[in-house]
Amino acid sequence: MLHGRLGKEPAPARGQTRTWAERAPRDAPDQALEAARRLDARQAELGRQLAARPPEWALRAWGVPPARAGALREDWERRAAVVESYREAAGITDPAQAIGPVPAGQAQLREAFHASVVALELPGDQALLRAMGRGQLEAQVNTYQRAAALAPRDVSAELAAADRRCKDDMVRAQAAREAGRDAEADTAGILAEETAGELAVLRVADAARREWAEAHASEAAQARAAEGELRRRDQAERVAQAGADGQEPHVETGEEFRARLPQIVAGAEARYAAEADTAELEAMNEPAVWQQPESQAQAEATPGPSWEPGEAMADMDFEAEI
Repeated sequence: MLHGRLGKEPAPARGQTRTWAERAPRDAPDQALEAARRLDARQAELGRQLAARPPEWALRAWGVPPARAGALREDWERRAAVVESYREAAGITDPAQAIGPVPAGQAQLREAFHASVVALELPGDQALLRAMGRGQLEAQVNTYQRAAALAPRDVSAELAAADRRCKDDMVRAQAAREAGRDAEADTAGILAEETAGELAVLRVADAARREWAEAHASEAAQARAAEGELRRRDQAERVAQAGADGQEPHVETGEEFRARLPQIVAGAEARYAAEADTAELEAMNEPAVWQQPESQAQAEATPGPSWEPGEAMADMDFEAEI
């Protein structure tokens, strides 16, 4: 509606663009349009290169490209070109990971990311998981583990056992009373009352646990999804390594992965701490940089247009981000 009022053609739906030229506005300057055409030419070449030597992430996504020329090979090349062009623009070099985290900043780069998600045929939630780095996934698991460590104790098993004991004592007391065994009935009645008091305390604890679980349900779901993605990546690495060594790959069970998970999180925290210490030391030892006076810099500046891919992409204001 807004585009109609402005007399403009509507922008493509998110993720439905295939080229950089489609992501450029109609009234973009000639410099930006020329940059988009160069990126598209590069994108087509990337598709042909990947079909000749497909990387690991492409083989996982679409399998081996068809050997014979035709529509199927062209479709494989087109999809691979869209993703590889985004990877190159985003600086992704990991051969095992198709797309990285959702980029921030440039609208064209974010649209290229969504176009890559469509090319890879990933569902929305799965696309976000695949886009996350290992550190982000480990952080999600670690966040929930810390919250669970402070959660009210799970007393569901104790509650069920106490409820059974209370019912058994009440039945035994009634049966003894009907049989005229008053002493036995009194003893069973006392036990039933004690168990009823225990039940009251356990019900309060169970209610607190349920309330906590409801408040942290989304974190628990994210942690389970992150665990599954970490397990998938680890298993894929093991299968690839076993294949390279000529061995039969070991399929890790869920119990084995959960046993290794504390080590994974601990290793991630150690890496983060080491990186933070290194960054702090580098900042302290960074020498002062001489700044050229502004007047002298302006005098020495040489006029004339110059094209840089990053600058041209920044000038392309994607209309879908209205």
